[in-house]
Order: sequence, then C-alpha cells, then structure tokens
Amino acid sequence: MKKILFLIFILSFLFSLISCDQEPEKYHINFDYDAYNAAKEKWESLDCTNYTYTYNVFADYGPGPDVKVTVENGISSYVILADETDESDSEDLSLGNDKYFTVESLFEIIRESYEGALEEAEDPPEGLVSENIDVSYDEETGIPTKIELYGSWTVSMDGDWWNIYIKDIEVIH
Repeated sequence: MKKILFLIFILSFLFSLISCDQEPEKYHINFDYDAYNAAKEKWESLDCTNYTYTYNVFADYGPGPDVKVTVENGISSYVILADETDESDSEDLSLGNDKYFTVESLFEIIRESYEGALEEAEDPPEGLVSENIDVSYDEETGIPTKIELYGSWTVSMDGDWWNIYIKDIEVIH
C-alpha cells in the first residue's frame, strides 16, 4: 500500500511540474483571409447591381427578425419578415445597428471584425484565447452565407457571440 501511495505522490508531483511549465495559450485569430479575398473578388467580378437575399441575426441578446433585402440597379430596400406566429407587429421590430442591406455591407462587417480582432491582439483582455471569424460563402457568387463571430475564453463567458445567416440568394443578371 505504501508503494502505491508513493507512486501516486510521484505521479501527481510530476504532473504538477509538467502543467506548471506549460505557458498559457497565446491569443490568436481564427479567420481564413484568403477565402474572404477570393469570395470578395468573385462577387466583385459579377458586377451585379440586381439581387435579393434574406438574412437573420442571432446573438447573445437573442434572435432578430428575418430581413429580405432587394437591390435593384444598386439601390437597396428591405422588408422585415415577421414570423406568422409572432404576435408583435413587424413595424415594432427593431433592427438596432444590425442592418446589412447590400452584399458589400456583409463583406464590410467581416473586414471590420477582422480588423477589430487585430486591434484586440495588441492588448487582449485576460482570459481571451482567440477571436473566431467563421464565414461560409456561396460557391457561385461569393456572397457570404454564414458569418459567425465569437471569442474563446479560458473562463466561462455569458455572451460575446454574434451570427448572421444569409439565405434565399438570388442574383438577377
């Protein structure tokens, strides 16, 4: 029994030495900048001024309404699509600052998020391990179809995430 206790003591001592020698994970940014550039170039090469899409923003503060965007001859308009089961009037649904009424505005939020993560890298808050900018793009047009922004922390965080999902993309030539 003494040998087993001694062995457990030695193993726990060695484990504590190993874990103390490890440096904490350094802050990093998870973002595919090459995919972003390729998708943006694909979109710009279409030189499209007529298209529609629908988006929805989900964040730590809850979901927003579906918003249908229509761009005709470069001029953008939108309609808030209230859920039929939603008892609130669609006119009362606030979009706050979450307004993405052109494909260019979608690319802009991705770029701004990346630049913000770069600024954060200069002096990250304690416990922040990474900024994650996860984006998917439509293969034909390059239009973003999913933008997920969230931080990874060494401590439990309530919130600090934001997602936008783009669907029903139609490019009119």
